[in-house]
Amino acid sequence: MTFDRTLVIRWRWVIAYTAVVYSTLPLAPALRGLAVEIFGPRVFTGVVLAALAGAAVALLGRLRWKPGETAERWASRSASWAFVLLAYLGLIVKFGSIPVEQIHILMYGLMGVLVYGALDKRRPQRVVFARAVGIVFAIGLVDEFIQKFLPNRVYDVRDILMNGVTGLVTQLAIVLARAEKYSELPPTLLRRVARTGTA
Repeated sequence: MTFDRTLVIRWRWVIAYTAVVYSTLPLAPALRGLAVEIFGPRVFTGVVLAALAGAAVALLGRLRWKPGETAERWASRSASWAFVLLAYLGLIVKFGSIPVEQIHILMYGLMGVLVYGALDKRRPQRVVFARAVGIVFAIGLVDEFIQKFLPNRVYDVRDILMNGVTGLVTQLAIVLARAEKYSELPPTLLRRVARTGTA
């Protein structure tokens, strides 16, 4: 059996990032307190706002009109990307009642990107998509399971759901980006969302 060296390296990044996430669980309260002491009580809110601003700039870049693009195609792309952005905002509003939880959403969004990059793209895209979502969910499940045994952390089923949904929304964004890169039509789900949004 032969292994793609690039994918092996990417899996190492996934493992390293996961190890960092897990290893900092016992230290998170102390690190949070240190960050607040150094940068002030609004440090986490600032990070989240900066991330949202970056996402908005990236979205504007995605929504530029492409040469030869029909109005219907542009509207479909715009509605699909708006759906993904609103899904992220919904995650932050629903689960991120405090800024620290919002940072957690950003962390698992990055996890979703790393996991997708490490998977073999020769498989059907729906298989890659499902595997990426499943792996991110499993990593988040272990994350929360570890916290169950830490005296300064709390086991919360909501966090497991938040990690899984974050992984799902991240994969939707990646699928959209790939569809644009290779001039493919958006996935069926997003086409339906786009038609609903532009009806």
